[in-house]
Formats: sequence, structure tokens, C-alpha cells
Amino acid sequence: MANQSTTGLTGLKTLWLPAALLSGCVLALTVSQPLFRAIPTDMQRISVLLDTLDDSSQAPTIIAFGNSVTMAGLDMGIVRDELPGRPRAFNFGSTGQSFSESYLYFQKIPPDTRVVMQFIDITAMTIRDADLLDKQKYNAFYMYGYRPDDRTRQGMRELDNSDIQKIMAKSALQHRLDSRWAIRQLPD
Repeated sequence: MANQSTTGLTGLKTLWLPAALLSGCVLALTVSQPLFRAIPTDMQRISVLLDTLDDSSQAPTIIAFGNSVTMAGLDMGIVRDELPGRPRAFNFGSTGQSFSESYLYFQKIPPDTRVVMQFIDITAMTIRDADLLDKQKYNAFYMYGYRPDDRTRQGMRELDNSDIQKIMAKSALQHRLDSRWAIRQLPD
């Protein structure tokens, strides 16, 4: 019988596979947040609102929060034009925005803001658990750089909803892994 040479992964070659896998994981975690911001999703308005609140040159005097009814039905330009001094007024309504979601923005409201209007869907007032914070939305908040402060965490605890507590308790790694939904949504 002829001497068969053994081929395959032996010695130093066996380290290449785990090294490649580890490098791929580190790269994926490193680029996940910038990549998430670049991928168009139906939650991009969250990034626009967060970026606007972070921009001190854009500080509004009047701000409105609410769901798509508020977003599409409240023209803050008319509100501004009807008030003396034409104060800066922003509509921060977004699709499906619950009070819990609006509350996340509250920690970022600039100190110069004088009026905050919160519009609430009547369903949220009459049906228990109608105002739950969607885990995918909170993931979008997180991936856009949002981190709740202690006051916001306490306010969310007072809602006495264990689902919200679980969502907010996730680690950075878990949020990055959970953000894969944006890539799956990309073809849509």
C-alpha cells in the first residue's frame, strides 16, 4: 500500500479557523452601530429626533410628542406663526409612538424648551398594556446612541412593566446582536 499523506488542519493551521471567526465577530461588533445608522429602516425618524435634541443650535421653545396622528396632523409651523415672537416649535411625533417611547426623549429636552405637548391615543388610556414599549424600537434607540439616565430608568420602573425592565437591562452586546433585524428589513 502506498504511503498516504494526511492533509487537513493540523498544528498551526488549526488556529487559523478560530482566529478568523474571532476576527469576524470583533469586526461585526465594531461596525454594527455605524452600519445600523446607515441602513434605511422604518425607524430612522428616531435618529432624526435624537440628533435634533442633541443639537443645541436647534433647541425648540415648543415641542410636541405623539403618534402618527400627531406627526401628520399637527403643523408646528402654524403654531409658531400664531404665537408672538414666532418661537421655534417642533413636531416630534412618530409612527406608533407610545407615551413610553415619548418619555425616552424627555431626558434630552433642552432646558430652554418652555412647552411640551404630549398627545396620547385614547386606546393607551383605556386598554391595559396598550402603551408598551416595543423592543425593536428601544433597540433602535440604543443603536442610535441613546442611553437612559437614572431618572428615565426610574420613570420606566414606575410603569411596573417587567418587559420594559428586561429590554432596558440588555447588555451592549445583546443590543448589537438584536440589531440584525435592520439587515433583514433592508430588502423591504
